[in-house]
Amino acid sequence: MNREEIYSNENSMENFINDVNRIYNLWLDIVVLKKYQLLSELSQILKYYMIISNLNVFLSELEKIILDLENDLEFIFSKDPAAISLDEIRFSYLGFHAITIYRIANLINNNGNRFFARRLSFLSQKETAIDIHPAATILSPFAIDHGTGIVIGETTFIGRYVTLYHGVTLGALSVKRIKAGQKRHPTIENNVTIYANSTILGGETIIGQNSIIGCNTVISEKILPKSIIHRQMDIFNVSV
Repeated sequence: MNREEIYSNENSMENFINDVNRIYNLWLDIVVLKKYQLLSELSQILKYYMIISNLNVFLSELEKIILDLENDLEFIFSKDPAAISLDEIRFSYLGFHAITIYRIANLINNNGNRFFARRLSFLSQKETAIDIHPAATILSPFAIDHGTGIVIGETTFIGRYVTLYHGVTLGALSVKRIKAGQKRHPTIENNVTIYANSTILGGETIIGQNSIIGCNTVISEKILPKSIIHRQMDIFNVSV
């Protein structure tokens, strides 16, 4: 059976949706509950969908992702004084949940099955209200704090030791079809913190390393390394 036949009829599509749900839950069990014995079962389901050409290579890629997620976990813990343990983050942080699903969706996307990857991302967005395109490039470690409302577009690049807060948008300046396949979303270099509700737009926009982007800022140009960007707050004293 080829990939087109898998998606060609109603019964096959229902099976596909059920299998994606199974992969979603299996992967969370592997990462959150550390049930590494399930890696083989997960890989066999993915193999059916032509995502895997070499099972051993794919298993080694999954194991690398698990190591990346452990680094993400440690980084989140180091950034959040409210966290009392790694297990608290592993079991109850929406940001870590979203990163967990993104990392396997990204691997599946890079192995040529965008449809499958997008379905996984859809399930994660329903659970977390965090929208990460599976084709985005996000290095490890990476932290999302709170996270509700975050949007990370398809061609975004995020370096190491980056933290995003809720409501951040890493988006495009244009949504014209002619831009498909082009770099439309920003590049975030290493050691950058972007605070709540900031919007960073455009494929030529680069946030230089070691920068801090304050709340509610809108950026569509290159920011030099070691910059601190904040929105001017106007305070009016009204006499009664």
